[in-house]
Amino acid sequence: MKKHIELPQVEEVKLPRFLGIRPGIYIFTLLAIGTLLVVFVVCFLPGILKGGRYVSFSSPLAETGLYVDDVYLGGTPYQYFLSSGSHQVVYEKGGVKIATTELQVDHPVFLTYIFHRKMQYEPALKDLSLSELHAINKFNLNEIVSESAITSFDEVTRYSPVFEKWANDAIAMKLDSKMVESSFALASQFISSKPMLQDALKAKEMLSAANSSFSSALSASALLFAAKLFDSDSKEALGLASVQLLPTATPDSLRTGEFVQNGLTYEATTFVMGDTALAIFPDTNEAGIEVQTERFSIATTPVSEYQWALFIEENPQWDVSNKDALQKKGLVDEYYLSGILPSVVFATGKPIHNISFKAAQAFCSWLTEKTGKKVFIPNQEQWTLACKAAVAKPYEKSLTITDADHSSASAMLGGVWEFTDSSYIPLSRLTDYRSVSSLQKTFDLKTDMIVKGGSYLNNPSTITEHTVGAVSTVACGDQIGFRIAWEK
Repeated sequence: MKKHIELPQVEEVKLPRFLGIRPGIYIFTLLAIGTLLVVFVVCFLPGILKGGRYVSFSSPLAETGLYVDDVYLGGTPYQYFLSSGSHQVVYEKGGVKIATTELQVDHPVFLTYIFHRKMQYEPALKDLSLSELHAINKFNLNEIVSESAITSFDEVTRYSPVFEKWANDAIAMKLDSKMVESSFALASQFISSKPMLQDALKAKEMLSAANSSFSSALSASALLFAAKLFDSDSKEALGLASVQLLPTATPDSLRTGEFVQNGLTYEATTFVMGDTALAIFPDTNEAGIEVQTERFSIATTPVSEYQWALFIEENPQWDVSNKDALQKKGLVDEYYLSGILPSVVFATGKPIHNISFKAAQAFCSWLTEKTGKKVFIPNQEQWTLACKAAVAKPYEKSLTITDADHSSASAMLGGVWEFTDSSYIPLSRLTDYRSVSSLQKTFDLKTDMIVKGGSYLNNPSTITEHTVGAVSTVACGDQIGFRIAWEK
């Protein structure tokens, strides 16, 4: 048998009452209060302290600038947390406010820390004036021009569907059919890669679906040639063959005060600019086309450092000491007159360089005012005609011009690249050069400008009168200058 073990007697444990409340009741009450406190802290407090919604902003126009309470957030589509209350929302594109509204955001509080409250918002497009429609359309076309500067894309450099965005906006704004056709005709001339071609074709489908009568012979021609360049193995020869031309010229000069510039006057003529080229981009930049020039005079030498010093003497705002202000105005870049000290005391005939196209335009405006004659930067047709007359001259391999023959222009090839007053439009020589040039004058897009002639650093065997380069209007290149032309 098991031995019986007697346990000692112990006193019964009794929890004390609290304010006369039995222990079970106040323990339950404490647990309930604690639970409610946790629920409040987790489920309600975050929403009370930070009430609002994550608003997904969209726009009827592609990539529209978004301002909330006068703070720029970014381009649409864009998601941003807005606190509860009233907010001023402004949509802007191309410098035009397309919608302005007061957005009311409520104050949800339950489980907002875990489940974000969201809200979709897209405003109605306001009634835009004709000038506002043109401004937005021009902004989109300039985006196409900018994208065309890149000719190859990969995982790092991704293509932006600029044509599709333009077509979306044209449809949303209900642009006039003639405006759409002329815009697409010009935009299609900037196709410079296969992704851009595919994007343009998609945009054409969008426009055709929105307007069955949409058509443009100029854009159709551009798309056809783009397909040959970027979507075909056929590399046929394009363009007219160059024809030897030795145009005669008569001596001329431009004088005002200390400024003296010898020149040559060429009569109105028609000739082939360029030569035959394979259907390979960018070789087609040199494709031969028939062009015409009116009577004009052109300088026998590029603008010199001394002549630029005379310009600065009367226009001190163009002195290098004012470079920061010129940059802020978008007239030059940080290399303006870098390493150059133009002087009216120590005169030099070396070509001015490290100046921008816009600076060169200011120089021409100054001479126009002083001489009473229209002075300008020659276009590529005028420059090419003058170069054809001097093509037999040796390539200039330094900045010191030694050519003493004034029967034709000096340093057309070599020395410094020279600005022309012609916009760089990739496919213009393959379609209708005159029509495209006319459209560019109408829209005045922010294109690069064509430079010609090569510099003393280039290999002479790679530079001819047909060679085409392109430079931004504010870029100041170490080997880029210009020469002037004027109306006779």
